[in-house]
Amino acid sequence: MKLILLNGNKNCGKTTTLIMLYNLLTGKMKKKPKKNPIFNKKDFHCVFTYKKKTIAIVTTGDTLLIILKMIFLYIYVDCLIIAYNTGTPTKENILTCFKQKTNFKKTVCKKSVSKTVKYNANLKDCKKIINAI
Repeated sequence: MKLILLNGNKNCGKTTTLIMLYNLLTGKMKKKPKKNPIFNKKDFHCVFTYKKKTIAIVTTGDTLLIILKMIFLYIYVDCLIIAYNTGTPTKENILTCFKQKTNFKKTVCKKSVSKTVKYNANLKDCKKIINAI
């Protein structure tokens, strides 16, 4: 499994970026994959096929427990894309967890932040993630 982490501080646009990514990757599908809600109306997790690869997107990763649950839930996918909040006390635990030997190919995308043109910053991050898939 390839693991792509979109990291950034609270309210920097991680969820918005992953919603945009979901729309870009599933836009031409006749039937969009079901978004399974997490905690609030905006956060979700889902799985679908993109260019013959099984992709899972998880828009929340505020704790190590959530991230580990989603890894185990989606252990079978080719690529798991998950947001995680670098401003939480669990940041070091998350980084330590992924520095240890695993079978995951890890990519970390640092969330771009633009106070003036948020759409462009989100789109830039989506392109980085798509290239990493």
